[in-house]
Amino acid sequence: TIQSPLAESIELKNETLVTGSVAPESIVVIEGESGEPATEVNGDGAFAGKVVLTEGKNDITVTSYTKDKVQTSSVRVYYTPEDF
Repeated sequence: TIQSPLAESIELKNETLVTGSVAPESIVVIEGESGEPATEVNGDGAFAGKVVLTEGKNDITVTSYTKDKVQTSSVRVYYTPEDF
């Protein structure tokens, strides 16, 4: 489950922290538009990783792997360097 960033949110920086939770002892891959995966999982299944954003639409995909299951979640965010 992806907890942040929120779906369809507008990000003002060119990177965002992706957090969420998966089954304990999972291997997690976080991928953004830049294609640079980031992984980090603690003992209770919480994960966090920074993803570099490109200007405009960015799809972020989190895939978790356990011994017998693969699960994927996605969220779309938008990056703009402009001030509102």
